[in-house]
Amino acid sequence: MEISEDRKYIIVCNKHELVPDLFVFWGTLTGDNKERCESGYTNDVDRCERYTLEEIQTSRPSFKVAKKSKTNERFGGGPLYTEQNIIVDRDWFIKNHLKLNVVAK
Repeated sequence: MEISEDRKYIIVCNKHELVPDLFVFWGTLTGDNKERCESGYTNDVDRCERYTLEEIQTSRPSFKVAKKSKTNERFGGGPLYTEQNIIVDRDWFIKNHLKLNVVAK
């Protein structure tokens, strides 16, 4: 499956906090030639949908882009995100926050 480099954003959902410190991501990963998945959730950052920033801003203009800091309580310190869904750079998320995700397999 081909995934272009500009599809580097994922959506972290704060609405469904079923397990503390378990991140929930939007969608199922699709190839570049397929329609983007905007339904369903996964706790696997490697299998969630990836978007370009333009795709998200066009389809979900109310979603906010997370600031690249380590100041979020859900992500390890500071105030909790108040938005139900937050746009995050996938590589930055993996580098800074994935160690907090407890994935039950």
